[in-house]
Amino acid sequence: MQEVEAVARQYCRRVRRKMPLFLKGKRAYLDQLYLSVVETLEERGQADLAAAEACFGAPQQAASQFFSPELDPLAEKRAWRRTRWLVALASIAVVALIALIGTRLAVRQMIEETREQANGYIVYSGPEYMTEEEFNEIMEELEETP
Repeated sequence: MQEVEAVARQYCRRVRRKMPLFLKGKRAYLDQLYLSVVETLEERGQADLAAAEACFGAPQQAASQFFSPELDPLAEKRAWRRTRWLVALASIAVVALIALIGTRLAVRQMIEETREQANGYIVYSGPEYMTEEEFNEIMEELEETP
């Protein structure tokens, strides 16, 4: 009994992976399919995935049976398009969140480094150039000290 249920769960999991993400009635269809697979495998006395695929077809075929082409021939295509858009939007949101967090951490690090260098004050100044006299004084001091 447990082997039959495990095979039925595995078959339904494969069918679910072949279906678009967000569909009305998807759970009810998969529950009904699960019960049918369990009942059929128990009647036959077989508990393997090949027997389930022999009775109900490949997972792709079982997933496509969910859509009725008589009512709406483009329903499956629209469902897959909606799934792709939702996955793309979720991916963009995750990338934006990572970028936002990374930027915030980088700015915080820059502020901390600036505070350490300028004793808490941000110093805006132009570059300071050394005159030739100052340079010569420093060089003389270096030559005098061994």
